[in-house]
Amino acid sequence: MSRTRFRFALIASVMLASCGCTSFVAEKVALAPNADRTEADILGRPYLPDVPDIVIDHALRVPVAESHNAGPAELAVWVIEASDERLEPSDDGLGLRLANPEQARNTVEPRGTVVLLHGFKHRKTKRVYLEWARLLSAEGYRCVLIDNRGHGDSTGQLVGFGVIESRDTMQVLDTIEAQGLLQKPVALLGGSLGAATAIQLAAQDGRIDNVIAVAPYARLDSVMESFAEAYTGFAKAVPGGVWENYAQAVCERAGITLEQTDNIAAMARVKVPVLLIAGEADQRVPLKQVQALYTAAPPGSELFTVAGESHNSLGKGVIAPVRDKTLAWLGQEMAD
Repeated sequence: MSRTRFRFALIASVMLASCGCTSFVAEKVALAPNADRTEADILGRPYLPDVPDIVIDHALRVPVAESHNAGPAELAVWVIEASDERLEPSDDGLGLRLANPEQARNTVEPRGTVVLLHGFKHRKTKRVYLEWARLLSAEGYRCVLIDNRGHGDSTGQLVGFGVIESRDTMQVLDTIEAQGLLQKPVALLGGSLGAATAIQLAAQDGRIDNVIAVAPYARLDSVMESFAEAYTGFAKAVPGGVWENYAQAVCERAGITLEQTDNIAAMARVKVPVLLIAGEADQRVPLKQVQALYTAAPPGSELFTVAGESHNSLGKGVIAPVRDKTLAWLGQEMAD
């Protein structure tokens, strides 16, 4: 969907929500991109990686159990081993490329595992996730990329706004741990919905050693209002209580509660250090939401803000300030 079409769809959603027509809107928001695709279609037409020369060392399909209103599903998972590849900035400055494409790639003993968690209605084959994986692989980390249920090459119908996805990711970790692929220490790196998933998972899984959360939102209703305001410019004029009702309806469709999407409450249960990254120009997840999460974060956590960066630009590529801070953080937190 183009930005213009999305904007008009969102305006219509705001109007419907303000008129009380929340069930229709909730259905559209809660359904995953693959909701109307058959398993045969998903398996028969896999997405190609946006980085054609990326090497996938292990391609897995991991069954995950029924969760809330979401039935059983099968997730597509890629594992990229730590390697001796050397990289350089791409011409557009948004990513990386091989410094010597002719040089043979060799895997090396990993320094740990980084699990990359994608955003709302994204997929693991997007350039930004693959370039993060390639960068981290070259820095000595084994990387795990997951298509959320109903996204990319995974089956499933519903979005769980971090609640369902965190439980699914836990089952992925169970599988790769059983296969000897979960090298400690373990870090989670996610953006937006992926950041919410990371916080929710770290609050309940003792295998996680640290978290990097890029533009995480405070709670589902807060991010719905700010997303709508960023696109339409008049969401704040919608009568009070509408956004909470809207979010409640979306949660009910997924079989979760609005309280379960409260990432500030989840953060209060996290026991490992969290690096929170926020764009100072982010209108979709305003800085104040990330600051509220930082206030609830455990000792050893950090808040890193990036001047001039928006929600889109933070998620578009491996930008230098975020790259450098992330590598420095991992170098400290993943050290033996």
